[in-house]
Amino acid sequence: MGSGLDDHRAIIATRSPGWFKCAVRRSDTPVVGWIAATIDRRHDANRRRGLSLGLSMLLTLSAATGSTADGTPTRSPTPTPTPPHPARWESVDGPRVPVAGAAGVPLERGPALLGGFTDRLEATAAIQVRDPRHGWMPVGSALLEPRAEATAIPLPDDTVLVIGGWSGRLPDELRQLGSVERVDPWNPTRRRPIPRPFEDRPEAGLDGHAACRLPDGRVLLVHDHRGTVFDPASDAWSPPFRLAAPRHEAILVPLPPVSGDDAVEVVVIGGCRHPDDPAIETLRITTDAPASTISWMPWSARPMPPTLARVAAIRVGGAILVAGGEMQGRSVSGTWRLDPRARTGVAGPDLPMVEGVAGGRLLRAGARVVLLGGESIQDGRPVPVPHGAVLHPRLDRVWPLPNSPASAVRVVVLGGGGIAPEVIGGYRFDSTASRGGRTRVLADDFRLRLPTLLIDD
Repeated sequence: MGSGLDDHRAIIATRSPGWFKCAVRRSDTPVVGWIAATIDRRHDANRRRGLSLGLSMLLTLSAATGSTADGTPTRSPTPTPTPPHPARWESVDGPRVPVAGAAGVPLERGPALLGGFTDRLEATAAIQVRDPRHGWMPVGSALLEPRAEATAIPLPDDTVLVIGGWSGRLPDELRQLGSVERVDPWNPTRRRPIPRPFEDRPEAGLDGHAACRLPDGRVLLVHDHRGTVFDPASDAWSPPFRLAAPRHEAILVPLPPVSGDDAVEVVVIGGCRHPDDPAIETLRITTDAPASTISWMPWSARPMPPTLARVAAIRVGGAILVAGGEMQGRSVSGTWRLDPRARTGVAGPDLPMVEGVAGGRLLRAGARVVLLGGESIQDGRPVPVPHGAVLHPRLDRVWPLPNSPASAVRVVVLGGGGIAPEVIGGYRFDSTASRGGRTRVLADDFRLRLPTLLIDD
């Protein structure tokens, strides 16, 4: 998903001058490069005059470029790499038990790692917490059952709802879990099982599910063709409701409540089974728990492929920023900016990862957004991403981060709640190592430090 001239012609009417500036910089012809230099030297009115000249020349040049049979603009890779963002990594003490695929949650008393899998590639029930003064503590609590790659949602009382995941051992002895539990990582006596969300299939796993906390403290769970809402006051799930389309590894983005409205809205993005399904839909959930009324509104706009799954998404102001994802056994490097009120979207600049990234996480960092974690998917195989990225939504620009000190997949990304972004643990496979030493779960913990002031901000 590079950036070709036809692509610029198709989207220039809907993008800001900042996007045009970014897109032109990434084109691969000397003339367009000259246009970018001209625009950069101009200011205010002169810049607008240069933009008009550049647009005219760009549209002329774009007539010679191609597109697919259905009119989709073709894209070419970025010819020259963007210099890395001036951030730096620093090593900090890692958790007592090295894990990959754990669920990381920021809590009021300190962050926690729930479950994951160990060097033996077995799921663990260990809960690890980090004290602000003393660092990672010895394991003093555990989940009700071992689980890796679960979803952990912090609740208003600082307990955590832990959903799904898998137990057993990689690669052939794992079992997808459909169970749910509620734990307090800092208090081992506060843990209890929660009824399964879909009673008609009590033994079915929840692989491919998505969940998020709603503004009123409840939790929305979506799995395959249906969803349900968890009420933490009663530990009960609402009756299931159907989605506009079945989804696998979608992502949910709750919208801020609107004054005077008795409902909350959640945008469901990607993960469709069929390319004709709606790529995005908005769920409207009334606040009369537990018997909530659910309605869904598919988007007629299709800014991204419906079958794109494992995207990263975050709400930035009134928009939703989407990055990366996986489709047809490969990761992608595209970004999109969605308008949830108008239910429209446009493509943004490509990520600086040539092989794309799936399953990453976006974190706010002032005016910028940081993309960390995830993995590149090549021929269906996960490969470590060499570096993360910094995105500036207002400028429509992206920069690569310095190379990650620990190259691994299934890392834990912590951030938010006043915590600096950090990457913990992960799994690495080395085919050149001797038998018995090819797999390794890392004990590393690296924190990302971003400059507080940049000219581009």
